[in-house]
Amino acid sequence: MEMMGDFIYTEAKPLPVILLLDTSGSMSRDDNIGTMNRAVREMLMDFKSAANSEASISVAIVVFGHKTGIYMPLTDIKDIDVESISMTADGMTPLGLALDITKKMIEDKTQIPSRAYRPTVVLVSDGEPNDEWQGPLDRFMNEGRSSKCYRMAMGIGAGSQGRSYDILRSFISNGEYVFSASDANGISKFFQYVSMSTTGRATSANPNLIPKAASVLKLESGGAGTVSSGESQSDDDIPGDLFAF
Repeated sequence: MEMMGDFIYTEAKPLPVILLLDTSGSMSRDDNIGTMNRAVREMLMDFKSAANSEASISVAIVVFGHKTGIYMPLTDIKDIDVESISMTADGMTPLGLALDITKKMIEDKTQIPSRAYRPTVVLVSDGEPNDEWQGPLDRFMNEGRSSKCYRMAMGIGAGSQGRSYDILRSFISNGEYVFSASDANGISKFFQYVSMSTTGRATSANPNLIPKAASVLKLESGGAGTVSSGESQSDDDIPGDLFAF
């Protein structure tokens, strides 16, 4: 907090958004990787429109495929070159390694300080992991700061069915949603949902509270994007200081 004359300026608290994105070779099918790139860029532009709000949105991208790691470190939305986002699809699906990388980022208080609002972690995949993922997922869900994150997930094509769907469903927060996208329209709508949910938090009186799905969910009934609810949980039950330490 900084005081100048008779005015007090309060620095906006960070609202981190971490995208955990599948860039395996199968994402090249039907140019899903191209659609995801475009949807991410559009989402980032929406975030920029909420830059001068209660919360300061920052974004990181972790990819898992042939090259698994931090594609973009946690960066304030004002400093992101949106047009430079252009991921490529190649390799296998090492989700476990990506979860460990993401958890390390969340646990690092030099990257996400204790004063930050509750982070959102968005997982997108089109198939089953090919590495040891159960342990990393369990640690992510149940240990440390990562267990307090708001988690969303989307399965694309085959990744929205069967065992792959069950893995994504086990990742999401209670009372939230795992999405299924069968084509480009569904992918775009999911990222629109992430955008509306995040900007709604950033401009609210308490960005730690997650907006009720009904207030942001815009998917067309029976369209390319469908949604399945997880366990019921009232947003009112989430304390405002949930992520604080």
